[in-house]
Amino acid sequence: MTFIHENRYTVLTPKTPLLCMTKGDGYWSATNRTVATSKIEMEVGEASVSLWSFSVHLPIHFRAFFPKRSWDTDKYGLIYTDSLWLKDFREQFKTRFPALAWMKIDYTEQGMQGDNYVSLVVHLDSMGQIKRFDKSLMAMPDMKWIEPKWVAELAD
Repeated sequence: MTFIHENRYTVLTPKTPLLCMTKGDGYWSATNRTVATSKIEMEVGEASVSLWSFSVHLPIHFRAFFPKRSWDTDKYGLIYTDSLWLKDFREQFKTRFPALAWMKIDYTEQGMQGDNYVSLVVHLDSMGQIKRFDKSLMAMPDMKWIEPKWVAELAD
């Protein structure tokens, strides 16, 4: 039985916030600062299958939310491309969510970044990775999938 739900998201709430430092080496910010993240949304994108190359692809998107008092994008710019923040986030994510520790999280594109979150992604490019993701979800107790409003609106 699969636990993966395409075009759905779940909220990952660490028991203690992730405290990630910025180095100030990103394209949009030169600020060194500690940024707190206490809410992470994990969204399963749309799977694609290529019959030409016999390959699969499933993007898993993350939005790491931070309060304005921790990081104000109007003041400091986007965290996007900061090397230390991503390194710290990866390390702390693995500790807080060990079932998903095997994933290599990276930034998405600049246009997907928000005023109060960092947009991240993992690309699953094999059935083995997709099965491992499904098994990882089964190890996460009390996980609930949420349907975004836009999916419900499409059904109307």
